[in-house]
Amino acid sequence: MKWHPMETAPKDGTNILLALHPEISEKKGTPVAVMHYEKRPILGETWTAPGWDWSCDLGSAIGWMPLSDLPPPPVASSAGLPP
Repeated sequence: MKWHPMETAPKDGTNILLALHPEISEKKGTPVAVMHYEKRPILGETWTAPGWDWSCDLGSAIGWMPLSDLPPPPVASSAGLPP
């Protein structure tokens, strides 16, 4: 998969993988984050992490990718441990 320009990122609330601007990346300790677009009354337009109290302005991301489907969970063995 390749990174897409931010102008093409979905703004319908879909969670996507964002490549963060290096300054934001350094502050947050990660180069990427799963986020979605929100328009908030006080903050305006933001990228917001699901389930977190963390958001950043639209200029904080430099690229995006769709999230791939997660693999199915492993089937537990009879001993209750992963195979």
